[in-house]
Amino acid sequence: MPKAPKPLVLRKRSSGRLRAVLLVLLLAVVAAGGWALFSYGRTRAGFDAAAAARTRAEMMERILQLKTANDRLTERLALAQRSRQIDREAYARVRRLLKRLQDESLELKQELAFYRTVVGPHPGGAGLQVQSLRLRPAGPARTYRYELILSRVRSRGQEARGTVRLVVEGTQGGVSRRVDLSESAGGGALKYRFKYFQRLQGRIRLPAGFRPDAVRVRLQPAGRRSRPVERTFQWPQAAGENAHVG
Repeated sequence: MPKAPKPLVLRKRSSGRLRAVLLVLLLAVVAAGGWALFSYGRTRAGFDAAAAARTRAEMMERILQLKTANDRLTERLALAQRSRQIDREAYARVRRLLKRLQDESLELKQELAFYRTVVGPHPGGAGLQVQSLRLRPAGPARTYRYELILSRVRSRGQEARGTVRLVVEGTQGGVSRRVDLSESAGGGALKYRFKYFQRLQGRIRLPAGFRPDAVRVRLQPAGRRSRPVERTFQWPQAAGENAHVG
């Protein structure tokens, strides 16, 4: 007697796999549909991938051009700044050179004027002469720098030697007074020794309250038979109108 077939029984496991497969298919269909809709929307909106790529390439090229131009401008700016610095340094050197030349020119003019006074005519005739005396304010009140120039006319190469005394005549407290600048300048009379001319320089300081009127210069040549030479300078003439005498 033949056997009866066994009834077909569907298990839950097979049913679960089928649902998973169906779910995956559904997701794939949804994704494909979404992408199709997205592409359709871009096309409808006028989006063109090729045009976008070209635009991006053009923008990148423009950026490179701007960067190159910026680099060139930076180099030109650096070059201009360096050139300007070089110009400033050159201008400063020219100014220093001009200042030095002007100082040298002034010094030469002063020397020329000095030699003209030395070799020029002398009202005292031949022999030892007190050429000039200058007194200029020098720093503290009542302090002066003096410059005394002595010369010898027709000296025939002979040397002149002796001493110099500078005496300032003035008033102090309403009383006449004389101040020996040679002593105040550093102890005793000044000495001279030259053939043609000599310039004596130094500093002197007047006493407080003393008001000078004139400066008397006395040259005492060496030798018993030599006669002294004197010359008097009024104070404004010796020290200048702006001299401080207080």
